Amino acid sequence: PPRSTLFPTRRSSDLSFPLIDTIHESCFMACSNLNQVVLPQQLTTIDKFAFSETTVLSQIAIPASVTYIGKGAFRTAAGQGLEVLDIYCEVPPTIDANY
Repeated sequence: PPRSTLFPTRRSSDLSFPLIDTIHESCFMACSNLNQVVLPQQLTTIDKFAFSETTVLSQIAIPASVTYIGKGAFRTAAGQGLEVLDIYCEVPPTIDANY
C-alpha cells in the first residue's frame, strides 16, 4: 500500500496515522500541543529528533515492529514532556545514542 506523508502543525494535538512505516527527522519537533500519538503497527523507524520538544506528550508506546530509534527522538525541555516510554519489542530496537 502507498505510504502517506504527514505535515503536522504546532496546533496538532491528537494524531493517528495508520499507513506509514517511518517518522522522519524532526517531523513533530516543537509541536507544543501534541498530547496523544497512536503509532501504527507497521512502523519500523523513528528518526532523530522526531518527537523532540513535544513538551505536552507524556506517554507513548513503541510497537514491536520498530527496529530503529534515532538520537534525540524523544528529547524534551528539562522537567517537561515524556514520562512513560513503553517499548513492545521482543528484540530491542537499535537506538542511536551518538550525540
